[in-house]
Amino acid sequence: SNPNISVDRTWIVFRQGTPGAPQRPVVARPDGSSPRFVMPSSIDCVGTGRPAWSHDGGRLAVVCLNASSRPTSLRTVTVGGEASDTIVTSSMLRESPTWTGHDTLIYGQYEEDRGPVTLMEVPADGSGDPEVLLESEGYWVSQLDWSDEGLLFIRSNEYGASGDIWLLDNDGPTQYSQSGDVTAVSWSPDGRSVVFTTGASPSARDQTLWVQRGDGSPKKLARGAFGPPSWASR
Repeated sequence: SNPNISVDRTWIVFRQGTPGAPQRPVVARPDGSSPRFVMPSSIDCVGTGRPAWSHDGGRLAVVCLNASSRPTSLRTVTVGGEASDTIVTSSMLRESPTWTGHDTLIYGQYEEDRGPVTLMEVPADGSGDPEVLLESEGYWVSQLDWSDEGLLFIRSNEYGASGDIWLLDNDGPTQYSQSGDVTAVSWSPDGRSVVFTTGASPSARDQTLWVQRGDGSPKKLARGAFGPPSWASR
C-alpha cells in the first residue's frame, strides 16, 4: 500500500504486510524489480506508517509502529537500509510525516489518544527539539504533503473522518477546498496542481479521484477504491 516515488525516479517505496497487521516499507525499482525491506532488522520497528522521501532521494522518514500498530518513534533511514536514526520518540505520533525542502520533518502529534492533532516540525538530522508549527484548535490533521508552495493537509472534525484541504504557507493556514469529504491529497511535482480523493471516509471503497490546477475547478479522473494518491516526490 501507499506507493511513493523518489525525486530522481530511481526508487519507489511501498508498504507490505498481511491485513490487520503492521506493514513494513519495501523499496524497489520503478519497474518493480529488486524489491527489499528497507528498515534494519536490528531496530524495534515492526511496521510503519506511510514513508516520506527526502528531497535528495537518499533517505526515508517513517513513523515506526509496534506489534499493536501503535506509534513508537519518528525515524529516518537510508534507502539502502544501512543506517537509521531516531528523531522523535512518542506514542502520540500521527503516522505519515512529510520532508520539507529545507531538511526538516513535519508530522502530526495527537494531543491525547486519538485526540485532535497538532502539527510539529523538527530538524531531519535530529539536531534540535520539535517545535509547534500549527496548533490543533480542536481539529484532526492528516495526509501531510509539502512543496515550495506550502504544506497541504486535510483537516477534519473527528478522528478517522474525511474533511477539507488546507494550505499552510508563509501567510498562515487557509482553506484550499470546502467539499468536506476529502480523504487524501498530494501536490504535483511542480507544486501547481493537486490530486485528491473524496469519499464518505478514508476507508470507504467507493471514492472519486480528482485533479485541480491552481484556483481552477476540480476535474474528475476516476471512481473506485483508492489508497492515498502519489504524484511523484519533489
